[in-house]
Amino acid sequence: MNKILVGKSKITTDDSNVLINNNVITFYGDGDYFLEYIDNCNSHLKFIISGNIKLTEVSFDKEINIKNKYIINNGCLKLFKFYNNKKVLEEINIDLCNDGDQIDYHFANICRIEERYTININHKCKNTKSNVVNRSLAFKNCILDFIINSNVNKTSVKSVLDQNTRIVTMGECDTSISPNMFIDLDDVEARHGSVVGSFNDDQVFYLMSKGINYNDTLKLLIKGYILGGLEIDFETRQRITDIIETYWRWGMNREDFTILKDTKMVYFDNGATTLKPDVVRDKIVSYYDKYTSSIHRGDYKNSLKVSDMYEDTRNIIANFINADHPSEIVFTSGTTQSLNDIVFGYFRYKLSPGDEVLITETEHASNVLPWFMLAKELKLVVKYIPLNENNEVTIDNLEKVITDKSKVVSIAHITNVIGDIRDIKEIGKVCHKHNMLLVVDAAQSIAHTKIDVCDMDIDFMTFSGHKMYGPTGIGVLYGKFNLLKELVPTCYGGGMNAIFNKDGYVELKDLPDKLEAGTPNIEGVLGLGEAVKYISKIGIEKIKTYEKELRDYLVNRLGELDFIKIYNKDNEAAIITFNIDGVFSQDAAIYLDKYNICVRAGNHCAKLTKDVFDVANTVRVSLSFYNTKEEIDLLINVLKNSKNIWEEIL
Repeated sequence: MNKILVGKSKITTDDSNVLINNNVITFYGDGDYFLEYIDNCNSHLKFIISGNIKLTEVSFDKEINIKNKYIINNGCLKLFKFYNNKKVLEEINIDLCNDGDQIDYHFANICRIEERYTININHKCKNTKSNVVNRSLAFKNCILDFIINSNVNKTSVKSVLDQNTRIVTMGECDTSISPNMFIDLDDVEARHGSVVGSFNDDQVFYLMSKGINYNDTLKLLIKGYILGGLEIDFETRQRITDIIETYWRWGMNREDFTILKDTKMVYFDNGATTLKPDVVRDKIVSYYDKYTSSIHRGDYKNSLKVSDMYEDTRNIIANFINADHPSEIVFTSGTTQSLNDIVFGYFRYKLSPGDEVLITETEHASNVLPWFMLAKELKLVVKYIPLNENNEVTIDNLEKVITDKSKVVSIAHITNVIGDIRDIKEIGKVCHKHNMLLVVDAAQSIAHTKIDVCDMDIDFMTFSGHKMYGPTGIGVLYGKFNLLKELVPTCYGGGMNAIFNKDGYVELKDLPDKLEAGTPNIEGVLGLGEAVKYISKIGIEKIKTYEKELRDYLVNRLGELDFIKIYNKDNEAAIITFNIDGVFSQDAAIYLDKYNICVRAGNHCAKLTKDVFDVANTVRVSLSFYNTKEEIDLLINVLKNSKNIWEEIL
């Protein structure tokens, strides 16, 4: 293939059959040519084609402004073009000058930021043919415009015009297609079609049903879509394939997180807190920049608007977990406060000396310490549900520890160290069969799997915003309405009382207001609502499937290292706990941080777990949908070199 390279200041070629005179490129005879824009440039070229010419034009990662003209004079041009640039402004004019001249134009591009195209095809003689096929892939938030003008004058009888343009969007973006045909006579064949949309869910489901994972499914669809109409050489095809592989090595929606753009950070500490998508940040900034005010107090527009937004979030969350009514959603500072409110606001008034509270040895401190304190106060008994050989709760083991004094089971849906997923629905059936209540700590599960509080028959449930891509300092206490009515507030003040007087008479408001004293974390609530909408838009099942795929990959890769001990390789959640032989967990974390890999080390606020693992401290990797297999590969490669750990951290 003969190459033409277009730079800022000059054009070069290695073919003697191509004449370059200033900015005019003339092709003599038939041939197969390759042209690449190698610099950011303004290109104003004129191509003169006589004969059968195949021309492949490409540009990679550039900013280009192109205004080229193709004059086909007794010839046929097959023009195949692929762009993957930062910014493009292109206007091209194609003249079909003689009887039988043809242009077959296939264009594919990946639009990342802003690209605008105008294509003018001028039929100036009879029997001319033009065929324009465009396949564009548009990244989220990009701008992509196409204007295609086919012009047929009165002498161009029996000409044929085809336009087919499609844009596949990978998120919300600003796209437009304007297909135009200006025809001055009747004896012409003209067809055009244009579509903007996303990949068909049926295609995705079909490929995944064949055992192909989500990321590989996406890459297959993109490769077929982009490369399908391009008759290009192997080297160029491989370059495009590599670009697609590079972009879609990403986890789902990675581009939504500013913190992950142009950074080398590998964030594997999602069990502690998740990263925050731009939409959450923008919602909080919008509140401060446009609507700052308190809620439920002001009689002016901003206060009324923010009050509506606050209550809308309650509706969003109620729908997300399928609560019967928004009044069953109480905003708190997080899971810790929610569990304390349940323990000290409800069970303090319902339990008696000798009553039993059932938990496990793998619970977070927030689901252990409040019960310990209440047990001391009321002389309760805290009992532990035995775990099986895989450190899981089974229905048989639960039944074994229940007595007529057992009143409540309080457990995590997914534990933060073991990562075992409890069958909450079946556990709930057992609890209610024995007239017990079920409290669920959903902090580690709410962002990773579907929770339906009605279907699971959960009595109380808690979760935190910051573990589900929302702000810190905000959480939710869910309770069945008849139970919440009996929950005594643990905090008193403004906003939750209806009446009080100097004689000490107090009348509280109805749910949920009576449990939300003081000015709440308004920006946190609004940000949480946006996070819930964000999760819902992606799809919780898609998230679950992809994270399971990542987990399996990580466990398999860690299994290649004989000096790594994995403590929970057979559990299912996106949490993997391990140690390096002979290395203290915090030392391992410090070593990994040298390579910008963020993991959690220590006891993970679950100090009773040491009796399960027979080790007090571990390294924890907790995954999210924005993590990638390439990040896991980096972790494995760094761990392979951990024999140098002492030199690197000292």
